[in-house]
Amino acid sequence: TKVGHSATFNVIAGPAAALVSSDGNNTSVYPIGQAPINYPRVKVLDGLGNGVANQAVAFTVTAPCVLQTSQLTADAQGMITFDGTTLTIPAVGASAPFSCQLVASGVGFSAPALQLALLVQPTGGTVWSGRLSDAWETHDNWSLDVPSTSLSAFIAAVPATRPVVRSSPSVSSIDVEDGAQVNLNNNTLAVFQNIDARTTGVISNGTINVPAGASGGAMRGRLPNVNCQSGQYSLNGAVQMAGQ
Repeated sequence: TKVGHSATFNVIAGPAAALVSSDGNNTSVYPIGQAPINYPRVKVLDGLGNGVANQAVAFTVTAPCVLQTSQLTADAQGMITFDGTTLTIPAVGASAPFSCQLVASGVGFSAPALQLALLVQPTGGTVWSGRLSDAWETHDNWSLDVPSTSLSAFIAAVPATRPVVRSSPSVSSIDVEDGAQVNLNNNTLAVFQNIDARTTGVISNGTINVPAGASGGAMRGRLPNVNCQSGQYSLNGAVQMAGQ
């Protein structure tokens, strides 16, 4: 009879070769008005997918988020975990939803930069992430669900994929962050309350319809044809539009 033997092997990681989000999701969503709970985590990997310890990584982030340090070092598992002392995501006290882009770059090693989207979700609304495609109608392209008359739409600027409408959706309100765009694709978007493209956001290539029974609200920014059948709107800043 042969007696089995067991042995313990220690994996020695090779040189750093990649930066990845630890959970495979490059998008983090934070409800407006609430202190962030789950912060981004970045892992340094070698060419075989093993974590690389003690490897320095440089970071940048867009406003209004703020980094307290521009460089962090991976732990024994190759992980870098942010928290409130290293990354400020000012969701508490924010007057409007926003997005930030966190970018990780290798220090002393070559790897594609890792881009992470930090999206602040409005109360009663859903945020565009574009995680799967450019389709407005796809559930997984939004933080909660596809916008509706009970769920407002916030179009964040950070996602590289811009939404394209291929139906005739209805939403309670729409808010397009500066630098973001919505392509209506020759379709009609029904909006019952606020229509906001801020200063440099764009809603284009179609028609916004304010249907009968709409409660009205505020309007701002660069808009397409607007057909207003009901409600009263205040112009909240510069408005560029054509329509009825």
